[in-house]
Amino acid sequence: MRKIVPRAKLDAWLTERLANHEDCAGSALKVQYLLQTPDHNGCNWSGDCNLSVGPNSDARHIAPIASAIVAEAQALFNLAN
Repeated sequence: MRKIVPRAKLDAWLTERLANHEDCAGSALKVQYLLQTPDHNGCNWSGDCNLSVGPNSDARHIAPIASAIVAEAQALFNLAN
């Protein structure tokens, strides 16, 4: 069962996980929108997150890391309405 969290807490979790990768310093991940109906896995927020790339980071390198973090978060969390 997913934990229900406010958007700010999920954004902080996503960004913190991204920051655990030294080559992602200064980057951030944020949820873009809540889904009207949960997806086929029961997640109620879009995996299309906003990725802000840090000043010394390469977007091509960070994108797959960010995707894996988002997939992990979608299995763990739902957004509070």
